[in-house]
Amino acid sequence: MKKLGLILAAAFPLLFAACSEDNHNIPGEDDFVNVSFSTMLDQSAMTRGVTGESNGTKATKLYVAVYNASGNLISGISKIDNNTVTMDEKAASVSFQLVKGQTYNFAFWAQNPEATTGALTFDAAAKTVTVDYTKIKANDESLDAFTAHVNNLTVTGPVTQNVTLKRPWAQLNYGTTSADWDAAVAAGITVTQSKVTVSNVYSTLNLLDGTVSDNTSTDIVLDAANIPTHTLTVSSTDYKQLGLNYLLVGNEGEQGLIKADLTVLNAAGEINTLAFSNIPVQRNYRTNIIGDLLTSAVNFNVNIDPMYEDDDKVVEAWDGVAVAPETTDPADNIIHITSAAELAWVSEQVAGGNTFAGKTVQLDADINLNNQAWTPIGADADDAAHAFQGTFDGNNKTISNLNVDLTAAPAYRSAGLFGAVRGSAVLKDFTVNGATVKNITTGSATDNGTAVVVGSLSYNETGGTISNVTVKNAVVEGNRYVGGIAGYGAGTITGCTVQGLTLTATPDNLTGSYDNGDKAGGIIGYINGAASITNNTVSDFTIKAYRDFGGIVGCGDLTTATVTGNSATNGTLTVDQFTNGYGTKTANAGAIVGRILGGSLDASNTSDEVVIGEVVAAGISRAGNIYTVTNTAVANTAIATVYTNAKNNSITDYTVNLPAGEFVLPSIVQQNITIRIAGAGDNTSLTVSGASQAYYGCTVDFSNLTLIGDTDTDFTKNHGLFHLAKETYTNVTFTKFRFFYAPECTLDNCKFVQDVYDYSFCAYGTTTMTLNNCEIQCVGKAAKIYGVDSTRQSTVTFNGCTFTCDASGTGRNDWKTAVEIDARLANNTPYTVNINNTVSCIGFYTSENTGIAKTDANYQGTLYNVDNGSGSKIVVNIDSVQQTQSW
Repeated sequence: MKKLGLILAAAFPLLFAACSEDNHNIPGEDDFVNVSFSTMLDQSAMTRGVTGESNGTKATKLYVAVYNASGNLISGISKIDNNTVTMDEKAASVSFQLVKGQTYNFAFWAQNPEATTGALTFDAAAKTVTVDYTKIKANDESLDAFTAHVNNLTVTGPVTQNVTLKRPWAQLNYGTTSADWDAAVAAGITVTQSKVTVSNVYSTLNLLDGTVSDNTSTDIVLDAANIPTHTLTVSSTDYKQLGLNYLLVGNEGEQGLIKADLTVLNAAGEINTLAFSNIPVQRNYRTNIIGDLLTSAVNFNVNIDPMYEDDDKVVEAWDGVAVAPETTDPADNIIHITSAAELAWVSEQVAGGNTFAGKTVQLDADINLNNQAWTPIGADADDAAHAFQGTFDGNNKTISNLNVDLTAAPAYRSAGLFGAVRGSAVLKDFTVNGATVKNITTGSATDNGTAVVVGSLSYNETGGTISNVTVKNAVVEGNRYVGGIAGYGAGTITGCTVQGLTLTATPDNLTGSYDNGDKAGGIIGYINGAASITNNTVSDFTIKAYRDFGGIVGCGDLTTATVTGNSATNGTLTVDQFTNGYGTKTANAGAIVGRILGGSLDASNTSDEVVIGEVVAAGISRAGNIYTVTNTAVANTAIATVYTNAKNNSITDYTVNLPAGEFVLPSIVQQNITIRIAGAGDNTSLTVSGASQAYYGCTVDFSNLTLIGDTDTDFTKNHGLFHLAKETYTNVTFTKFRFFYAPECTLDNCKFVQDVYDYSFCAYGTTTMTLNNCEIQCVGKAAKIYGVDSTRQSTVTFNGCTFTCDASGTGRNDWKTAVEIDARLANNTPYTVNINNTVSCIGFYTSENTGIAKTDANYQGTLYNVDNGSGSKIVVNIDSVQQTQSW
């Protein structure tokens, strides 16, 4: 995106307004000083092309928020609300009379005063601007806005300062060629509107530090709107513009990847949706997706250079055909590669016996392999005559959308961008962004590995080197020797980065238990011999294997290999000995190295937030202390299986995540532990029977599910969980689940549904029970407060609850009030019942001996009643007012 330089400048005096937020003493006249900001047009910005009509001139409404050193808003002098500044031709003036010796912070925000209502919210107190994508349609240029901040300005005398405002957005453009547009029109299709579906954008901008937050990982649809009327110009070529959108994508200087699918429409409705993933975007840059977007030949070019804002760059997609490079440098033995087709030519040459030994293949441009089927450069680690032996200099370029799939010919071969490299081969200085490598094979194990960069590195040699190579957003699957950078081998791997890796080593189950589904690592799967694995980083990764796998190295002998200075961060290692299982083996899963064949691990290697888990059973997996159930076929046994696994692993605090389905809560197999069970919403149900009630000393937490109690309607039955230490429920629907026994019980946003004549729930001897924003439905009677111990003070509190009774068909003599407080026991339990902010109380009995009855639309029945309370220790508070004791 083109950077628009909007400078905030000008000298101007403003009145000083003293406000309580400052906590200053009242200053004297000599304590004030004029602080002014002046603006001028950034002339360098005029050399850049602009896509869009406003070019910043419509951002005429300027907010300036002033804060004291503690970050508190000084609203009296801030230019906010109805006291904003008007920008004139991208310039304005603002000044303040401030107190000498004090430190201030300033936030600047300029926008179009006619911006879509509700789309942008400037909140000076919170120091944020919030984007509400639900209020935004596609191609909305009214959202163009600009920001800057000045922090820690200590006033010692008059100040005049220039402030330049820049866009916090990335501008995403779609453009089709004139020939493509004309062909679509000739075929009877004229595009009139477009819409965009995006993900991985942000919704909140901090005005005082420029950071973004609230990432939206789910899809956001910017509804259809008319396509822009202006022309998109990229590298002096004009395109018919199909879309222009402003997106909040990341912090200053950070490059991110988003998905942004374009749907084009004509008068009859939607024509087609073009899916675009891994689109590079950056604040204050344009990203241009251009090509033949409407007719059958769909090409797109992504235009962004993260280093130089003034460059417009086009990356052409590859059609799968190999083409020899146009020029080489025989004197220097340098082969210059400028396209994916020329890189494919290198693969063909190596397959034909040209090892490029003593030569350099230099990448001179970013290339897009377009997910076309890629043949690895060098196929077999044992075949030195057909392995790459030269230098591949990536020249800090990027290779995107690599797709290797050798499943159709399942002989053991090496798989990756490079299959096998031998001799003193060097691979350096490039990025692979967006890779899928699949090498599902059959037969006996060989020395061929599977990885993104190279399957096999320097087999039985030590000379090969991989340095300063980055892998992003990769999915790798193989049977053994699987890695992010290399699969199998020796040599040197240094200074490499792997970010966003999903790696799976699955046994083929054909040749027994030897080297099957194992040796997988974020950098290298298996070190064979002397090697140096130094100063590499792996982050945001998941690795699943049978055994012998780690965040950096899967398996290796550290007496002959050096593994130092590496780091693994934010990863999950999952042991899977169920998929194509061949017997239980020692897992050997480690944050840095999985299996150490000899020697010890250097302390310079570090890991952070790397979780080791396992596939517990079919459809049940564990990551650390979090269990996830995905298979409803095991619904009757799933939680029991989790309980047993946790006990066997001495895990005493864990979470169970359930999908939609009908599950059974079993008897506990451990005591005095913490268990959290989370469902997927109302479609997840959990049945509690009498056999599963005793949870001795446990703390339980249920959320986002339905709890179903025993179907027996006998009030004397125990319907609930007892012997608990604490119980918590969030977004839970209760059906026939009546008793709460724990000393401490909290319910948030819960719903009780009782369709038989019995209480919806009973607080049975709880010390503290709190219900927040709960809905209690019943047939005749709702809540029962029931005491069991005269020495224990108990408190039950209802906050913002709704009580609803359907008394049709019930006997009038048994019809109850909303809250029944039972004081009839000889032990005379001391109870305090608080009922606050009741939303409604509908359909209950109105003539009980105590309580309050109202007759407005929200109160049709008595709210509470105390049974046989003579001499009792019961206190009832309604909205913090203690009720008269008439019982």
